[in-house]
Amino acid sequence: QIARYESEGKIAPISNMKDAKVWLFHGTQDTRVITQVSDLLHKQYQSWTDTNNIAYINDKPMAHVFPTLSNGINCMESESPFIGNCDYDAAGAMLNHLIDGLSTPDDAISGQIYSLDQHAIAGDNAKTLASEGFVYVPESCAQGTECRAHISFHGCNQYADAVGDAYITQTGINEWADDNNIVVLYPQTKKSLFMPLNPQGCWDWWGYASSDYANRDGDQIKAVKQLLTSLNNRQSATTS
Repeated sequence: QIARYESEGKIAPISNMKDAKVWLFHGTQDTRVITQVSDLLHKQYQSWTDTNNIAYINDKPMAHVFPTLSNGINCMESESPFIGNCDYDAAGAMLNHLIDGLSTPDDAISGQIYSLDQHAIAGDNAKTLASEGFVYVPESCAQGTECRAHISFHGCNQYADAVGDAYITQTGINEWADDNNIVVLYPQTKKSLFMPLNPQGCWDWWGYASSDYANRDGDQIKAVKQLLTSLNNRQSATTS
């Protein structure tokens, strides 16, 4: 499938992945996603990426949650909003692996969360997305400092209509972004009990939104790209 996508121009050359940084996490108490799935994903990345660039964290006794230092629910419970108080800074571990030279954040947050009209920005590509997405913008970036962008995709049952602002504010990503000139895009899906069926508000990992869900021609992929490029237009966002 990957080779076919590449030959059809639906993905960039897979050789571009050679120097990519990859961070994978799987808690040993995760009963929602079996270990073999994560192991196979790790193996897949090993075939594409220099193994020195891959970090696979699979020895932490944690459930199916986004682990944080102190936010969220009991670390051993896979329950909404699936953010776990685990005494482990997954956001920091991830971002420090992906990006060199980050500064450790302080306790203060300078930036703001803004709302994005996903339907207005991405049109028909966003038909399976929620009407509202979000972006965290550090004050430095709002003042004109050149900033990188990080896209954070929520998990199933973590979309804003289900968990409010929990995923957008509690993972610890914003704290790291705030002191390291990183804008964080939080695109949002929505639940659907009709066709296309998506009862848990997942991102499209099986083809409910588009048969091209896994390549650059997928509706959601195109929509998120449009949301990302829209961030250069300050008028696309409003304070949330």
